[in-house]
Amino acid sequence: MDNQFILEAKYLDKINRVKRKTIIGVFKDLNSMEKVKDELIQAETQYKVTFSITSQFHPFLDAIA
Repeated sequence: MDNQFILEAKYLDKINRVKRKTIIGVFKDLNSMEKVKDELIQAETQYKVTFSITSQFHPFLDAIA
């Protein structure tokens, strides 16, 4: 049994309109995605970045490497 966490980034302009949405990746735990989130925030200079995390539990899913 394993969980997976899907990280999605939304890039907002100055009046908080969504300009772009991107699925960043699938992670095995929440701690591993923190480094990626920090890198994305530091790299983006034009837009404000917000994140959505979707959790999925699959009892027959093999462990994500």
